[in-house]
Amino acid sequence: MKTIVQILAGVLILLHLSGCVTKRREAEVRADDRKIVEQELGTEMSLREDRDSLKDYRREVPEDTQKQNDELALFLNLMRQGNENPQM
Repeated sequence: MKTIVQILAGVLILLHLSGCVTKRREAEVRADDRKIVEQELGTEMSLREDRDSLKDYRREVPEDTQKQNDELALFLNLMRQGNENPQM
């Protein structure tokens, strides 16, 4: 009887320790993944350059067309709001 209890205790300890090691490895993998994503997207995530280039393109569009486009964008945005589900 003692040997069975000792064996079960040993198995439980091993299972517990292996679970701790697995959790630690998962955390390390997640941290490594985050670093990779930050490195890859760090240079691509600058929206300032994109916005500046859009402003340059907008300067080339006639003022009347800009006004029509702004009105259309406002109208479409207002119509889209009617299709959204209520938020709590």
